[in-house]
Amino acid sequence: MKHIVAIATISLLSAPHVMAEEIEAPPQVYIATPPKAWVQEDAAKSEPIPKKYAKEKAVVIKLEESKLLEEGEYVQLKLRVINPTDKPMWFCGETASNPVDRTQQWLEGEWIEEVQLICGTGLRSCVIAPGRSVVVERSFSTKELPVRIGLSYTTEYEGQGLKEVWSKKIEK
Repeated sequence: MKHIVAIATISLLSAPHVMAEEIEAPPQVYIATPPKAWVQEDAAKSEPIPKKYAKEKAVVIKLEESKLLEEGEYVQLKLRVINPTDKPMWFCGETASNPVDRTQQWLEGEWIEEVQLICGTGLRSCVIAPGRSVVVERSFSTKELPVRIGLSYTTEYEGQGLKEVWSKKIEK
């Protein structure tokens, strides 16, 4: 099976461009072994799963709080990423409470992916231990609502089996 791999490059001297290449190897996720300090930092930012989510059996993203800001022009969201499984949940981010997530906007009856440009500087392997959760904060213009937030993760540290989890539709 062939896969298309796209590599985006940005230079201060030229316009951004994308190179695409067909390769034979299947796509895999490789997460570099994190230093012990990162794992400890992530553990310090995580919390036990609140009792109201005790019945969850799979990784989920739950909206905990929604607050309007600046006379209702923006909304600040507090989302909880919950790992009720018996395996660590590995993903990419700056910290466990600031993951590289995805946003989709509900437009004309379908989910449309927002294009997000992300700088890789400072990104690392992050983990939420089994039975733990973290709170993630995000802000949006109320004009962008409704949205949903997604996170790609793996429970197999060597990168076998990338999974996705999405919040429910978040509205005003």
